[in-house]
Amino acid sequence: MDSKVKRLGEIFGNDQFTNPDIKPILVLTSPKPPTEKLGAMKWSEWMTKDGSPRWMQMTMPKRRQLIRCDKNGKSDAKGQHAKIIERN
Repeated sequence: MDSKVKRLGEIFGNDQFTNPDIKPILVLTSPKPPTEKLGAMKWSEWMTKDGSPRWMQMTMPKRRQLIRCDKNGKSDAKGQHAKIIERN
């Protein structure tokens, strides 16, 4: 995210916008809210709201995964069978 923040700062400016007709807003989308590890406190003021990133939850479709299992369908890393399961 650091490289994206740097690039956005180069495009739109870090504090003063070069074009008053443009008001950039940064919104993150992800399945889970961003954590403090993202370092948003170091971002330009326009990239956050009250020091926190703007965020919208993104719904993810269920994924399918092929796993090995035994003949009864129980997960087994050395199993000779396979099945497809759905994961979030």
